[in-house]
Amino acid sequence: MDYDFVSQAEFVGMREAGAFAEWAEVHGHCYGTTKSFVAGECAVGRCPLLVIDVQGGRAMKAYDPRTVLVFLMPHSLGEMAERLRARRTESADAIERRLNNARREIAESLQYDYIVTNDELDLACDQVRHVILDRSK
Repeated sequence: MDYDFVSQAEFVGMREAGAFAEWAEVHGHCYGTTKSFVAGECAVGRCPLLVIDVQGGRAMKAYDPRTVLVFLMPHSLGEMAERLRARRTESADAIERRLNNARREIAESLQYDYIVTNDELDLACDQVRHVILDRSK
């Protein structure tokens, strides 16, 4: 997965210029996918796989209605909380914000084309792979 990091000011400028196919502020950070990236991938026959939140998913679907949305459902919020705590990389407030965001996103998952439960990594990967291969026919 490649990222291009830009300053906050540059991000705002790109956003105001309409450079993004989708963008969102997630967990206090701004993320986006440029229209030029999407167009470039499609021009060479590739279908970009984006790892984005529900805000980005909605925006991508509005930008290109052919977008296929796959929601990765956590096994459980309790397990998600334990994984976040075990990392020891975020404060209790940050973990609570992530869990609240997850609850909101789960409520929006019914708007997605597919829902894959991320219970067993290999199985979840196989299910996503099946969606991609099935849709590319």
